[in-house]
Amino acid sequence: MEMVVTTNLSQRDGYHTAPELNKHNAAIAAALGVKAQEGAYSMSELYESRITGFIELMNQATQKGLKAGWSKRHDDGELCFHGGWVITWIIAPSGKQARYHMEDTRPLPPELEVELGLTWNGEDETLEALKEL
Repeated sequence: MEMVVTTNLSQRDGYHTAPELNKHNAAIAAALGVKAQEGAYSMSELYESRITGFIELMNQATQKGLKAGWSKRHDDGELCFHGGWVITWIIAPSGKQARYHMEDTRPLPPELEVELGLTWNGEDETLEALKEL
């Protein structure tokens, strides 16, 4: 599994900056026990790396007895962003990690799908939780 971080730090999109994604990707890489590869990666490549790494972490977390899952719906039953998106999560003792991504980006583990997603406001996660994985 390869995780990437970019040297092109001036990049941003409507959601994140490159340094923010670098921080998340580096934390996921550490949790996976791999070194993040540095280079002039695009925002799309950073997102792809983050999604792929997070799905691998979900699989590893469940093997360690932690809760992980994904859903097409928020906890209130509404489709994530009116459809086409999913929320994925891992719950560790020190906190939770959650990510939204497009439904077709990568195949998700079917056994981890649940009807309603985790209650999450997008702000109460902790990168510390990744260290427990």
